[in-house]
Amino acid sequence: MGRPPIDQEARRLEIAAAAARVIRKRGLHRTKLSDVADELNLTTGALQHYFKTKEELLQLTKNTLVDHALDDALRVSQDVRGRSRLQLMAKQLLPLDEARHDMWLVIIAYLGEAVGNLKIMNVQFARYKRSQDIFAQEIKNLQAEKEIPSKRDPFIEAFSLLAFIEGIALQVIFSKQGVDAAGQQQLIVRYIDRMLAS
Repeated sequence: MGRPPIDQEARRLEIAAAAARVIRKRGLHRTKLSDVADELNLTTGALQHYFKTKEELLQLTKNTLVDHALDDALRVSQDVRGRSRLQLMAKQLLPLDEARHDMWLVIIAYLGEAVGNLKIMNVQFARYKRSQDIFAQEIKNLQAEKEIPSKRDPFIEAFSLLAFIEGIALQVIFSKQGVDAAGQQQLIVRYIDRMLAS
């Protein structure tokens, strides 16, 4: 009896998760395909069956982390409405725990790699667009419920909110004093309350 077939996409996601662990330990520039292979007890050749280049692996790693964070934001807020839903979704993207802190470390490392690389920048544009579309839709919903003035541009508001979230994440990652999880959440509530004010 032969070996069971390997789900190619599941294996690629497993490798991407291992890459995230290695990047967190070693940093992006010091991470090699062989390091990721070692993390999974694979040969580099076996790893290259799934990813031809380090860039391809890093792109999937970062995209997977961002997509999971956005999916989690939608999932945990699915039964919540109004202002509380937007606040909960925004909080899900903050570095409130070790996993999300590590996600931001990988994102920051990847963004540094993107500077000057048009191919990576174009992939990043697509990821930002997905985030903006999700939050712009939430803002449109709040406009329909008359919680946000209709004159406000949902995409500008989404852009601004996501920039605020990213700013908090950068400050938490790079600040010696930082803001704890409760403080981060309080900042989001305050920001959204101001956004909703007429």
